[in-house]
Amino acid sequence: MISDGINMISSIFRLTRFYHAIMIALAVLLGVLFSGSFPPLYILLIGILAPVFSEMAAFSLNDYLDIKTDKINKKNRPLVTGELSPSFAYNFSIFCFFISTLLSFFLGWIPFFIILFFNVFSAAYNYKLKDLPLIGNIYIGFSMAIPFIYGNILSSFSISEINFLLFIIALNIGTAREIIKSIEDMEGDKKARDSNTLPILIGKKNSSIVVLFFVLISMISLIFLFQCLKFSVISFPLFLFSFALLVVSCAKLFFLKTKKDYSYIRIITLVSLVLGLLSLTFAYFSF
Repeated sequence: MISDGINMISSIFRLTRFYHAIMIALAVLLGVLFSGSFPPLYILLIGILAPVFSEMAAFSLNDYLDIKTDKINKKNRPLVTGELSPSFAYNFSIFCFFISTLLSFFLGWIPFFIILFFNVFSAAYNYKLKDLPLIGNIYIGFSMAIPFIYGNILSSFSISEINFLLFIIALNIGTAREIIKSIEDMEGDKKARDSNTLPILIGKKNSSIVVLFFVLISMISLIFLFQCLKFSVISFPLFLFSFALLVVSCAKLFFLKTKKDYSYIRIITLVSLVLGLLSLTFAYFSF
């Protein structure tokens, strides 16, 4: 009985890609820290939970709508393997959207409309935007970047320079990663959804050049961010390693051949983002 419950929780975590929720929570917290002020504790807790539930809703709906595609591209997904039912994913998504919107109502009008906007557009993305060239990719990048601005607004309406640069970096890395994901999913997207994503429209090679453009913008923004912070013995190596991984990603883009190569790039950029956020967290406490 206990093991069944643990297995179900594990499946839900995989369904919702809960590691993304953890990253969003960290991004919101950093947005608060770098705003220069701190909100009441209950505002901070609600402010973190609202986007976390939004993220869980979006990914649950994604798997519900992408069952046919995942049977081709990702055969280990919980709905494909039968660990969770499609009806559970759909109902869980509606529940999380509702909780997310309800929680955001207590944060003020601007945070409320940010959460409401992304709840509406995440549904639109899953139903249609993801099938369009570049638009869906940029939306996902935007959803990865807005937590820094959102966290800032929980504390102050004056957006700090650091949070603005973090927004630019996350936007470009997020967009780049989603284009790579579109390259990975070309076969399933074309067969199961009749999509017209960027790689389907202009091909893998040209899409990789677009990815390179977004990664380079992130690297330039990182250099500007470096000048805004005081790094410690711990945070500085993490920052350098994060930057180095982006350099590796740029170099690797010229030698991509198999689907595993593209997956490798997505892993590298995600690790780079995580290390960068950890570096900034340590740097903050070095002030």
